[in-house]
This record gives sequence, C-alpha cells and structure tokens, in this order.
Amino acid sequence: MAQKSISAVSVESFEYGVKALRNLAKAQANIIEEVQVNGTKVNPDANKKVNITVPTKVSDITNDSNFQNGQQVSDTCDSKIAAAISSTYKPGGTKAASEILPALLIKANEGKVYNLTTDLTITDQTKGYWVENEAKTIPAGANIGVIETTPESYTASEDTAVDGNKTYYSDQNGTEVDKTAADYSEKNPSTEGWYEKNAAVYKFDALQGLQDLSGYLTPSDITVVDVQTSDIDSWIAGSDTPGAE
Repeated sequence: MAQKSISAVSVESFEYGVKALRNLAKAQANIIEEVQVNGTKVNPDANKKVNITVPTKVSDITNDSNFQNGQQVSDTCDSKIAAAISSTYKPGGTKAASEILPALLIKANEGKVYNLTTDLTITDQTKGYWVENEAKTIPAGANIGVIETTPESYTASEDTAVDGNKTYYSDQNGTEVDKTAADYSEKNPSTEGWYEKNAAVYKFDALQGLQDLSGYLTPSDITVVDVQTSDIDSWIAGSDTPGAE
C-alpha cells in the first residue's frame, strides 16, 4: 500500500480552516437587538413586529410654535383690516348742533365725520365730551369726528369711614366714583393715575383744529396808501418812504 505524505502547505491550510470555524462559532448574528424612537425603547408585538407611526399630516404634530392655518390667517387679516378701516375717517353725513350728542360716542361710530349745519356751543358741562376739553363755539360748516382716546385716569384712596378698607377712586376734579380696585388697572399712579380696565373712551374732535383766528389781521385792519410813481422813485433814491407823513 502506498503511503501518502502531507505537505507543509496542506497543514497550514488545514489550521487556517480550523481557526475560521472557531471564529465563526464565536461570531454574533447580524440582527437588530433593540429598536428606539427618540430614545424610547419600542417592544415588538406578539408577532415579533415593530410598528413605528410616522406623521403624514400637520394635524398629527404638536403645534408648539403656534403656526396658523389658512382660516386663522384669513381671520387675522380681516381683523387687522377692519381695525385699520375703523381708525380712518368715514363720512357720517350732516348734523345740526342739537344732534351732536354723547350717544354718538360709541365704537360703531369711530372714525365717522359729521358736517355741522349750525353753530355748536361747547359749555363747561359738555366740554368733557371733546378732545380739546375747552368751552367754545364751533361754527357751522366745521367737521366733527368721533375718535378713541386714552381712558380717563383716577386717583385711588381708602375711605375706611364709609366701607371699611374699601378703595375708592376720584376723577381729575376730585369727584368720587363708585368703583373698586377690580374696575381699574394701574399705569403709573405718580404721573398718570389709574385707568379704568377695558374702557375705550370716545370723544368728539373738531377736525383741523379750528384755530382761533381772532388775533390775525383782517382786511379792515389794513390802511390803503395811494403811492405815486414819483414817491417810489424817491423811495428808491433813499428819501422818504412812500406814504409816510
């Protein structure tokens, strides 16, 4: 029987194969051991499946930045436009002085302008309804607008004699008003006083100021002087001023 010999190369190849088998036995299967979503472990179900829900529409996501949808944008635009329009002047027609009443000072009339057909006298009793807060006469033909102004400020004081420690408020004239702290919001008591909460104050405004022109010259105040050509020549030459006596 013939003998077979094993070469060194064959032995080396055999040893390499054995080592490869040993390493394979120690190898770890290439499988996913754990699934997480944003750091939170997701366990497989009974069928060894993992279902990860992925948002497919905006409504599936928390709106933590307060983004607006189309309807909200439209409503906001409409509101802003309405506010801008309400602050502009709108024709309100003509009214006699007797028709310019406090009942007109409401939100619905903000920006309306009324043309006076008769003279209107503002008295000390009615001047509080006017922006200028001044007693005077506004002539016929003037335009009267309704505008929103800053709420009136009040001074706070405690009146323990009347109602324990209840806080009362007085207007600029010192007249006590029957309201408590719940009705007012503080601005700067040292300079501005207290303001009524949620109070929109509307007043009449005589547009364009209706300045008092009584201090200006009128045609009757001007003296007409008959100046001749010779007077002008003398004036230019440095002599007497034309018309001077």
